[in-house]
Amino acid sequence: MAVARRARGYAFLYLPLAIVVVYSFNDSRLNAEWVGFTLDWYRKLFANDEMLTAAGNSLLIGWSRAWCRRCWDDGGVAMHRYRLRLLPVLVLTPIAIPEILMGVSLLIFFVLLNFTLACSR
Repeated sequence: MAVARRARGYAFLYLPLAIVVVYSFNDSRLNAEWVGFTLDWYRKLFANDEMLTAAGNSLLIGWSRAWCRRCWDDGGVAMHRYRLRLLPVLVLTPIAIPEILMGVSLLIFFVLLNFTLACSR
């Protein structure tokens, strides 16, 4: 039962990707029906320098993000293992800062619009 459920889950995730890969070799411009096999789309892709630059930038950003996340995770494990007193501050600061920034920015916005605030006289 669990194996069937897992197989349906993987099919739900990966079957659309497989269909896109198969239809990327289609000779039709609209991909509404299968016309024939071609590699022309990939020739055009690899001839386009802007697309290759964009793909390289995406890979570089993804790799950099993964590396930064790895370093952040290692630091979190070290802080948890050694029970630093700074850990609650580092955990709670990203949670509290958005509300503080929103409050300050709304205050500045209302003051610039000359709104009378409830606490001012």
